[in-house]
Amino acid sequence: YMGCVQMACHALDVLQAAQKVDTLSEALQDCDSVAATSCRVTPPHVITSPAELLPTLIHHTCPALVFGPESRGLNTHELSYAQHFIRIPSNPEYPVLNLAQAVAVCVYEAFQATARPPRRPTVEQCTNLELERFYTHLEAVLWTADYFHPNPSRSDQYKHSPWSRKQLQPLRNIFNRAGLTGEEVRKLRGVLAKLDGPPPSKKQKTKPVD
Repeated sequence: YMGCVQMACHALDVLQAAQKVDTLSEALQDCDSVAATSCRVTPPHVITSPAELLPTLIHHTCPALVFGPESRGLNTHELSYAQHFIRIPSNPEYPVLNLAQAVAVCVYEAFQATARPPRRPTVEQCTNLELERFYTHLEAVLWTADYFHPNPSRSDQYKHSPWSRKQLQPLRNIFNRAGLTGEEVRKLRGVLAKLDGPPPSKKQKTKPVD
């Protein structure tokens, strides 16, 4: 910590306000718009530059920028929490920037965006916590519906595992791109609850009385 204090030139208040959490999911749970930086993301994801995305992103209620560790960047599971993807334009022969450079470029573009007329989001998106709860609910319903088709004798070992997350990833990509609102997530969970419930009982037909 003392080393960080020495490096935090004129930014001790920022360092002291920083919060440490155990997981990326926990860090993002209150965020309503998450952008991840990566040079590995490919279509169908929409990839934007910091100058294109940040003028809108900063006007969300609780936006987040996610950067990967210096040694490896963000892995597939970490990228799955994002609804937006940033690639900083650079030389295609060596597209990798170190962490400090990537943060500096993105923060600079965010600062520049504050001087322009705000490009506010048209709707208020759901929080990341609401979205993750929806994905957990969706995964449970898909297991009940036998959507994943794992080895039946070992199905419990597959649930909530890296294998299961990989099978769910294409569906996460679809909903992440949709930019769901809180109301839309609640509607979808209502549909899931109905699908997961007992089948409706058929009413007996009664003979008409002459």
